[in-house]
Amino acid sequence: MKKRWIILIVICIGFILIQSMIPESKSAHESLWFTSHVINPILSRFGIVADKDIVRKIAHAVEFCVLTLIISASWKKPVRAFYAGFTLAFLDESLQVITGRGALVTDIWIDLIGVGIGTLIGWIVLSSIKKTGDNKSV
Repeated sequence: MKKRWIILIVICIGFILIQSMIPESKSAHESLWFTSHVINPILSRFGIVADKDIVRKIAHAVEFCVLTLIISASWKKPVRAFYAGFTLAFLDESLQVITGRGALVTDIWIDLIGVGIGTLIGWIVLSSIKKTGDNKSV
């Protein structure tokens, strides 16, 4: 595994774990600000208003999707990336119990949706790269 992949994986895991250690009230305030100042100005053009709680849940899935994509690209093994993301989802929620935020089973499922999407995208991309490489050798 190349050094740049290790750095990206560590940054992504660090980001996820740091977000889990932020106190609930501060995290909720940050989500409200991001929803009000970034998401809703964009969505309001389409007549849509997002709820901060929905944005937070989507953020969970996106974090784990990105992590799984990075691991898939690094290891070239999407199934192993799935297991790594699956494990980190449980560790992440366990960390929230230790820090006093409390873990939610629904958050684990949302994280796993992100892991599943990341695994699927990684598998599709790696399969297409492999097929393209196989076609060039013919």
